[in-house]
Amino acid sequence: LFILTTMLTYFFVADNEKIRNFVKKHTPSGIQNSCIMIKDTIVKAIGGYLKACFEIMLVIFVILFIIFAIMGIEYAGIIAIITAVLDFLPFVGTGTVLMPWAVYNIITGSYKAAVFLIAAYFITLIVRRLLEPKLVGDSVGMSPFLTLISMFIGYRLIGMLGLIVGIPVGMVIQVFYREGIFDHTI
Repeated sequence: LFILTTMLTYFFVADNEKIRNFVKKHTPSGIQNSCIMIKDTIVKAIGGYLKACFEIMLVIFVILFIIFAIMGIEYAGIIAIITAVLDFLPFVGTGTVLMPWAVYNIITGSYKAAVFLIAAYFITLIVRRLLEPKLVGDSVGMSPFLTLISMFIGYRLIGMLGLIVGIPVGMVIQVFYREGIFDHTI
C-alpha cells in the first residue's frame, strides 16, 4: 500500500500540469467559477482567522505582561509571550501555564501570587471569549453572530476541529448565498 501510494503521488506530481489542463478542459465554466470562488473564500477565511488569532494573542500577551509585571516576575515578557503562544494553540490555552503555576504557589504558601495567577487565567479566558467572535468576524468578513454560529455548528458536528473548520465553511455558504447559487434551491 505504501509503495502504491508513493507511486501515485509521484505520478500526480509529475503530471500535475497535464492533469490540471485535462480537468480544466472538461469542466464546465460554471463549476470552474464556483471552485475559484470557494478557493478564494477559503484562503480569505484562513488568512483572516490567523490574523484574528494573532490579534487575540497580542491582547492576551499585553494582559499577562501587565499582570506579571505587577506581580514582580523577573522574566514577565518571556513568560507572557510563551503563555500567549500556548493560548493560540488549539486544546492548550493559558490554563496549561497559569493553573499549575497557581497550584505550585498555593503549595509553597504564596497565596497572593496564586490569586493573581487564577485571576489572570479568568481574565484571559473572558477576554478571549468576548474578542474572538468580533475579531474573527471582522477579519474574515462575517458578522460576529454568523461567526459564532459557524463555530458552534462546526464544534457540534466534528468537535474542536470544527471551531476552525466551521468558519471557512460558513464563509463559503455565505458567499454562495450572496452570489445567488441557492436561489433555485431555497
